[in-house]
Amino acid sequence: MSTTELFLQADEIQEFIEETMADDSLFVIGEDDRELGICSYITFYVYNQPNEYMQVAEKMHALFDEFSLLIDEPWQKIWKSLTQVWLKAGDKRLPDDWRPAAIRSQGRGRVHFMRATDASGPMVSPRWAISGVVDEGYSSYSTLKLTFRRKWFNQNKERWYAFVEHCLNVLQPEHCYSGFEVGNGGFNLMGAYEADVLERICADYFYGMDIDHPDAMGFHSNSDRHDFVMPNDLGAGLR
Repeated sequence: MSTTELFLQADEIQEFIEETMADDSLFVIGEDDRELGICSYITFYVYNQPNEYMQVAEKMHALFDEFSLLIDEPWQKIWKSLTQVWLKAGDKRLPDDWRPAAIRSQGRGRVHFMRATDASGPMVSPRWAISGVVDEGYSSYSTLKLTFRRKWFNQNKERWYAFVEHCLNVLQPEHCYSGFEVGNGGFNLMGAYEADVLERICADYFYGMDIDHPDAMGFHSNSDRHDFVMPNDLGAGLR
């Protein structure tokens, strides 16, 4: 399939835009059980040292709990970091204590994940989602991405701004992005033809359209002894 082919007709685009603006509707395209839609998000990029791994994990899990109380839709899927699988919310296999998994990940030189979505699966654009990634910090930021409902935001702006300010105070991020995108939840599973083309179409209709993929953008060279900076990464500064 080529990106030069017509992807959506003019009336389909208009319907998608109108439904999204009206009630956060998701436009069903592609394969079965894959619904893509425009979502608002904010991502915090945290620069930390290896000895701050558990401290950052503690902060992110605390914000995870606070964010879970903020949302107006229940989580449907939650990521189990130790076994790297998505489970239904409430599954008995989900641990009560996240610390053993984080300690084990750190000991193996791996990242620790905390992820949840209100969608039926990670390939569906969420209306609410959280994706926290704790890294040792040598060459990658630790990141916390929050996907939130635009309609809820419009009705709860003061509450949302207070929570974002709280996140800034807790995490002290080096970078922060917020805007609109074809929702990927921060799970690094988008990037297929449909999502890419839909994002280009929607850029003409949504002010603040900015695509954010923490797994791709989160590299830095802050610790490079030769002062080498990758100009396409956040370590080079704000774009």
